[in-house]
Amino acid sequence: MTETIPQIIDFSSYLILKDPKAVAAAGVKIAYVRQGYGRYWSDAAYPYFHQELTKVGVDVPLYIMFQPAQDIDLQLKYALAAWRPHKAPMAVDVELRHKLGRVKAGTELWHFCDELEYETKRAPLIYTAPYIFNQYYYDKTFDWQRFPLWVADPDPQIAPDLPYAWKEWVLWQYTWKAQIPGIIGSVDGNRSEGSLNEFQTLGAAKSPDLSKVDIDDPTIPRSVRRSDG
Repeated sequence: MTETIPQIIDFSSYLILKDPKAVAAAGVKIAYVRQGYGRYWSDAAYPYFHQELTKVGVDVPLYIMFQPAQDIDLQLKYALAAWRPHKAPMAVDVELRHKLGRVKAGTELWHFCDELEYETKRAPLIYTAPYIFNQYYYDKTFDWQRFPLWVADPDPQIAPDLPYAWKEWVLWQYTWKAQIPGIIGSVDGNRSEGSLNEFQTLGAAKSPDLSKVDIDDPTIPRSVRRSDG
């Protein structure tokens, strides 16, 4: 049985983009491409991937790998310099193990994503695997469901396992071995929980409700705490 070509894929410079037109013709609508790794390293192939796939009508939002051991403000500056508006939201790749402690790393990740949402006016996806997030980033202080979950769980099953922090997913990375015409090598294939159009509207800014909000509470989104000027 032939595997259906996923509409949403993700990959990095480890692969070769040989024929962008073939990628689009195969039915790929969104291609998440890694832009960077913390603040010290950028994916040199990202500009080429972005340019060539955009030409053929594929949406190419970036994802950036979060580095819990690096300066958060510098990582944020780096990510925002590369960010451009797309139909699909950008994503924060959370998969690195560390020795900072779960609470400290979770707090840093929360504020990183909070700042991204404030600056881009759209909540980023958090890409992670259940065991990674649970062990290295989960802090019950924060409402993580505010950031849509892109879950990595490529086991053959009907639905993915989820980190403790989420009750639902919006994007499921169900395989690391998808074969896409026009790309040399295996790419990651993803399924959206709803329709493609629904996925592309995720994270859109909403008018904040300031009733009963403590504007000094750091767990409250920055967009709410600062909306009154």
